[in-house]
Amino acid sequence: MQHCIYREEFSEPASSYIIKSQSTGSRTIVNYNELPDMTVDEFIHSANKIAHGTAWFHFEGRTPDVIIACICYLRKNFPSVRVSVEVEKPGRVGLQELAKAANVVFYSKSWATVS
Repeated sequence: MQHCIYREEFSEPASSYIIKSQSTGSRTIVNYNELPDMTVDEFIHSANKIAHGTAWFHFEGRTPDVIIACICYLRKNFPSVRVSVEVEKPGRVGLQELAKAANVVFYSKSWATVS
């Protein structure tokens, strides 16, 4: 936990609520997050502390421009680490570049159903 990014000015953590219909099985996910996204500098600061003994880094593809910069930093400074990314929204700019930069990609169902 000592390597987590902590934001003093925020008192509530990010939260997700899943509502699932018993009759249809459909689900709705409600996310609540007032926290700012991680910056490249914050990542570099944390990665420098933990990457030497870490074999794998996983990213969600919510901010592709930041994540690609983080992956580039890892590739340059810690070339033996593996990188995985989770991409969900096919229309989001930059996700294809993330997929190309990763060792493993987790695609959402919406990627599989895009024609």
